[in-house]
Amino acid sequence: WDYATDTYIRTGANGYTAIQSRMKRCVLNVDGSVNYYLHPDSSNFKEDGTLSVLTGADGNVMVEIPKHYIKVETVGNVDSFSISLTQEPGYVLDPSFMKWNGTEMVEVPYRYFRAYEGFVSGGKLLSVSGVTPTRSQTIATFRTQAMANGDGWHLTDWNLLNTVKRLCYIEFCDFIVTKYLGEGNHTGSDFGITTGQSNALGNRSSNSTHNDKYMTYRGIENLYADIFEFVDGININNYQAYVNQKWSTFASDVFTGDYVAKGPLIAAGASNSLIKRCAVSADGGFIPTVVGGSTTTFYGDALWSATGARIAIYGGGADNGASDGLGTLYVTDASSDSHADVGAAVSR
Repeated sequence: WDYATDTYIRTGANGYTAIQSRMKRCVLNVDGSVNYYLHPDSSNFKEDGTLSVLTGADGNVMVEIPKHYIKVETVGNVDSFSISLTQEPGYVLDPSFMKWNGTEMVEVPYRYFRAYEGFVSGGKLLSVSGVTPTRSQTIATFRTQAMANGDGWHLTDWNLLNTVKRLCYIEFCDFIVTKYLGEGNHTGSDFGITTGQSNALGNRSSNSTHNDKYMTYRGIENLYADIFEFVDGININNYQAYVNQKWSTFASDVFTGDYVAKGPLIAAGASNSLIKRCAVSADGGFIPTVVGGSTTTFYGDALWSATGARIAIYGGGADNGASDGLGTLYVTDASSDSHADVGAAVSR
């Protein structure tokens, strides 16, 4: 992507969705093993064609993402992103696939992103179909409920979110992915629409006509619009982002130890300001540093930012209109804040 001209060039092999095409919904056991995969064309069925159970009785409904390697470069005005299933020269392991196992950081073959916005039942944050997503809680409360699923379960982490962003941006060769997936539930105040509306699509993505209703990207329903979602493993202090890979030490308002400063400062004092450029890196993800774009140019998504100790929320709510999107980021809230349009989701 050339920042000066806001133009894109596709590079690399023709099979540029070789990794994305392996993303698939599954029902995950507590220990992280797959109970069963869902049918690629309809999540209402298992892969073998028998009826699935998406209520949580068989486990959380998740989207499996295979381990891969990345190369992120900035040369002058050009930011480039490459992904590979094998470790080619200049590529590093996507940091999402180094996971804390209770003793040390280990390489894992898959990561699991939620299929649905989070719902709390029995003190656990779940990814299940047919429910109204839980909102109006603090990030600390959601964090506890996510970890109540068992070892290795936690809120969506910053590294994993950036993995999904990178895969999506590369697939469409564009930062403004709403042009391809639709705007989603982005108009009104009907926050937290019932989960599972994308079940009939299975692992497939929505299209550009999915406006004022759900959207889905390769099994990840309402990745943006509808409600904002908390992101863990990142804290912000006076516009500096600090990232933590060790889920067991996720905590708010911490800027030392496992929380390591990444990237330059986030653009200061933004208020529904459209992102024009991000600082990009393999280990820091996408850090919005310049605003002044529009909903049809550059990143096309909005940033809110404020000084002091802040937490991160992404995606946009039903009342944010065209500024909702995959890159939308809200870093003005303190850790004690909760809102009717903010939820969270579990990952592993």
